[in-house]
Amino acid sequence: MPVLLLAAALLAASSPASGPCALVASEAVAATQGARVVSQKESRSKGALVERRGCFYEMDPFPRSVSLEWIGDSTAGGARRRWNAIFHDAAEHGESREHEAETERPKTPPAAVAGVGDEAFWLANPASGALYVLAGDSFLRVSVGGPGSSDEKRDRARAIASRAVESIRAAKRTKEKARPSPPAQRKRAGAI
Repeated sequence: MPVLLLAAALLAASSPASGPCALVASEAVAATQGARVVSQKESRSKGALVERRGCFYEMDPFPRSVSLEWIGDSTAGGARRRWNAIFHDAAEHGESREHEAETERPKTPPAAVAGVGDEAFWLANPASGALYVLAGDSFLRVSVGGPGSSDEKRDRARAIASRAVESIRAAKRTKEKARPSPPAQRKRAGAI
């Protein structure tokens, strides 16, 4: 019984329920941004298709702060549908455009970014820019502040997003290992 409780505790600690700030350690964000993390603030909102979980890493100095959003399903397949609505032609996927997705559609063409997640795009803007990264059935949005060119900000966002993707994938592997195999499930059902 103690082993089952420990496994359940480990699974809960590595699951999305543990919060978006658990995806990337503040020390990693501080090292990437070259600044001290003053605080982490979590936020959450849930819509019809997706649930957004955010972590704002307040830095000292403040302009180097980082915003990380983790967007997952509220409805099965919702995050992937939102991703396609933002970055791919909705008609290509046989989907109708939703008002919310239309407002998220980038005004400037996104630039593909290799080496992180299943697919990634950088959306540059004069203030900071944002990196969107697809990771399985969810996606991330990472925006970094501070000095540097758009390319330097993209690279810092990619470093932070890479750590978040590793955390998401590790949590998924842990969850899959904790799930009983079909024969074990049948054996338990017969024993009850």
